[in-house]
Amino acid sequence: MRIQGILASMAMNSDHHRSKHSAVIVYKNDVISLACNKSKSHPFQKRYSKASEAIFLHAEVAAIHNALKRVSLKELSKSTMYVCRVRINKENNPFFSYSRPCEGCMRAIAAFNIQKVFYTEDGGNLIKL
Repeated sequence: MRIQGILASMAMNSDHHRSKHSAVIVYKNDVISLACNKSKSHPFQKRYSKASEAIFLHAEVAAIHNALKRVSLKELSKSTMYVCRVRINKENNPFFSYSRPCEGCMRAIAAFNIQKVFYTEDGGNLIKL
């Protein structure tokens, strides 16, 4: 399955009412972490959020949190992160949308020294950050 397919499937699992984001972290061609954003807050997210009242779990931070359970910090820094946003059109069909990581997620990505990050743009093309 192409990475966009994995990202889209994961994003559709999000319980957030406004945005459906997902993140996948790959190390040596193996998926080590999958995550989607959640409407529930999380203490790990609080470290990277811009506003203390807006700490719902972002897909990128959740993916990092999950990856830390499977790989070392060194391996995580050599991994590649893919980020996706899926929106639903008027006909109730999903489509890829712009998904550049927010400021807080960028701080988390930098804190864990993840050098390769790709995100979807409208239409599903992957853009390197």
